[in-house]
Amino acid sequence: HLDLTAYKRAELISTDIQQIANIGGWELDLKNNAVKLTEKVFDILKIEKSDSILKDQFLSFFAKEEKSRMSQFLAEVIR
Repeated sequence: HLDLTAYKRAELISTDIQQIANIGGWELDLKNNAVKLTEKVFDILKIEKSDSILKDQFLSFFAKEEKSRMSQFLAEVIR
């Protein structure tokens, strides 16, 4: 058994912050190379909502310079 109270509280705070600041969030699943986006990110990108998208598709939404920086950032984090 695992107490998820602190995790759920942090998740709610994160969701509230995203709504107030009008920003979204995302997470990368390293097992299947898929990115899970919050609803706000789908709204910002003006794309149809889905469970997840592949990392390369996600990176394609960034400007050329930012795409390169994001790719480097992700590579460092994964290492």
